[in-house]
Amino acid sequence: MAGRFELVADPRGAIHFELLDPQGTLLLQGLASNSKIMVQNEVLHTRQSVVDDQRVVLHETGEGQHVMVVKDHDGTVLARSPKLAPSVDLAAMREQIRSNAASAPLIDRTKPRGGRRAS
Repeated sequence: MAGRFELVADPRGAIHFELLDPQGTLLLQGLASNSKIMVQNEVLHTRQSVVDDQRVVLHETGEGQHVMVVKDHDGTVLARSPKLAPSVDLAAMREQIRSNAASAPLIDRTKPRGGRRAS
């Protein structure tokens, strides 16, 4: 079973995507936006970027942990992983992101903007 991209909204209404593995573990989180269309576009760009090792950049946090950052062709940040412990196999994590993103369906978990009225 493949992972999935989910569109989610925060309490303020900003939308972002999450890439989850088949067990529901968060692999990547996109940046917040007020436009669902922009976030859907970022999912497409993320699918393209994760196959290029030059666009998946590893950063070390001040606490000795790591974060993987996915960048677009122009260097714009598309998404980042949660903080990863130093013991995490980073090559395996990168491959897990790559393999899940390739075939992951996109599921919209945002609230509908308006309710439907019964006819």
